[in-house]
Amino acid sequence: MEPRYRAPSIPHVLCTVDPGKRACGVALWSVSDGKGILSWSGLVAQRDGNATKLARQIVGLPLPVEGVRIYYIEDPQFYRSKRKAHADLASLKKLIHSLEYEGARPLLKIKPVAWKGNVPKEVHHERLKKELSRSELKLVPEDHNVWDAVGLGLYALGRTQRGGACAGRIAS
Repeated sequence: MEPRYRAPSIPHVLCTVDPGKRACGVALWSVSDGKGILSWSGLVAQRDGNATKLARQIVGLPLPVEGVRIYYIEDPQFYRSKRKAHADLASLKKLIHSLEYEGARPLLKIKPVAWKGNVPKEVHHERLKKELSRSELKLVPEDHNVWDAVGLGLYALGRTQRGGACAGRIAS
């Protein structure tokens, strides 16, 4: 399947980010000829939750291959029924703005419901494990934010469908 973003015809790095208030899950993908391979994944953390410092750390990650870097980030969704969480979401939005300010361009955004659907985290992460090669699987630490960043990358690259289902299957 083809990537779900306008992939340049030259080799590039796709940086997928699951934003968090004090830590972000990040995955770096080496992409060539429309196919992406996970090169690195991990947690980028900032104790004080400073969005600018977090953004600088993400933008400053070393590239697995030389070339263009494209950023793909989960864009937090505001829900009317969950007003208490809005302050946390506002800090995540600030991180997105800080990434743009720090040079994370192009920065593509996607709502959680568009790529994850409403599949429970445990089920989603198990589906993702089935879509990674053994060498890729070894690069993913057991952290839900990192797994979301990896899942976003698999989705962006067209390796999975919504909800983490295999590209040949239909997500539930």
